[in-house]
Amino acid sequence: MLWGAVFATSPDAYGVALLAHGVMSGTCFTVAASLAQRLLPQAKFAQMASAGGIISSLLGIVTPLALGKLLDFARHDYRLAYLTASVLSFVALGCMTQVHRYWRQYGGPHGFVAPA
Repeated sequence: MLWGAVFATSPDAYGVALLAHGVMSGTCFTVAASLAQRLLPQAKFAQMASAGGIISSLLGIVTPLALGKLLDFARHDYRLAYLTASVLSFVALGCMTQVHRYWRQYGGPHGFVAPA
């Protein structure tokens, strides 16, 4: 959503960026919904999925609070929300690239076996 950080200078442009961000975000969450089931070992799935849920919940609490403080500090320049989303998206892309490398290393699309 780097576009929103750069070009959302009017209420209409901000609305377009908000709608586009919502669609892209929803698409990413839908695509990633089954990743845990596909990548985690079956014997420890419940334990690891629960730990992931705890981490996600904590980040879901801390991230908006930190973003709110950032927006207060920046005098409510809401384009920073899109800049923050862009940075976090690039970090996630880097993490998923590493996951993809390990996935290929452990057998890829035809022979993947999750490490125990």
